[in-house]
Amino acid sequence: MEELAHKMSGDERVYQKPMREILDVVLIIDDLGIGGAQRVLEVQLRAMLNGPYSIRVINLSGPSAASDRIRAMGIELVEIHQRNLYDQAAWKKLKSIILQWRPKVIHAHLTHATIVGAILSRMVGARFIVTLHSQGPESNGWRTRVKNGLERLALSYGSDHIVACGPRVAKLQYERVGRTPVSVIENRVERPPGWSSDVRSQVRSSLGYEPRDIVMISVGRLTVAKGFDILIRAFSKVNRSSPSAKLLIVGGGDDHDRLVQIIREVGAEEYVQLTGARADVGKLMAAADVFVLSSLWEGLPMVLLEAVAAGLPVIATDVGDVSTVIRDGAGILVPPADEEQLAHALSEVASKSELRASLAERGNHLAKRYTDLDGFSQELHSAYAHGVQ
Repeated sequence: MEELAHKMSGDERVYQKPMREILDVVLIIDDLGIGGAQRVLEVQLRAMLNGPYSIRVINLSGPSAASDRIRAMGIELVEIHQRNLYDQAAWKKLKSIILQWRPKVIHAHLTHATIVGAILSRMVGARFIVTLHSQGPESNGWRTRVKNGLERLALSYGSDHIVACGPRVAKLQYERVGRTPVSVIENRVERPPGWSSDVRSQVRSSLGYEPRDIVMISVGRLTVAKGFDILIRAFSKVNRSSPSAKLLIVGGGDDHDRLVQIIREVGAEEYVQLTGARADVGKLMAAADVFVLSSLWEGLPMVLLEAVAAGLPVIATDVGDVSTVIRDGAGILVPPADEEQLAHALSEVASKSELRASLAERGNHLAKRYTDLDGFSQELHSAYAHGVQ
């Protein structure tokens, strides 16, 4: 409970609530390309705008569309172009910037930023926070193993507090963080605009869909981790019994050519569409009927929360903290990499309009929880302010 401060003015006593101290916070990230961590950072910045913060951002890579969006919020952003951990010129710039800014808190997203942030925080005595977004398989490459080892040291000995995006991620990361305190602060998304039925119709028409088509959308970078190859093969079985079912995969990435080949192999050219990277994912979701997540591993996917906020029924693989969102009948969970069970779930949802309506209704009850930006800001403040002098 907030204590009341008071001041005396003659015989009159005026009570005032004390103002919360403004915290100087620097957020640092590997890059501002397309990805879940980058989306988390953007939403976090929007959530913090009205809170007791002075915010700056360091991007350890080059500019992107997200750079412009962040600056449009009125937030100072510096881009360093640090090529590797041994880039002395970049370290000189980082040292100069951090000694000039002298933040109270440094908050890192992703591996490179965690290593860099641990060092910078010690230069200025700042409290160091790290957000852990996921826990995928370890890489066999020696460079990645070295980097992961340095990250583990930064988490265990160089961090003051760890933020995990969900309880399962926190559990998976338990051995890597040592005795560093961990808080679970779930990702949030912004509430989508209410797209009109005319917009929905226009978007569907532009993609070549008929009003009767059941459009299933999946969004993510085209990598093996997203399981799109399994999804395409599973969907090819669905379309045989439900010819009005269509699959829209949104995203770009290195796996594009392989996925195109799989589409040809299963003869799915008529009902599976790859759009490439798009800036209008919200509109595409508004034009869809079902959302599908086929990932082999995840943390708490932003795109899943966006689908729930958009009111879409969800089919998802039970990875990371997906089950903390898709519970109590708010969606259908299937094991990762299980083509048969995924095909069965897709078929059920494609053929039963009442099931789609039920899943969407139950998911809609969760939307408020994952669009609560004020709550997000308050939870972050608790992690930031503890121990700050």
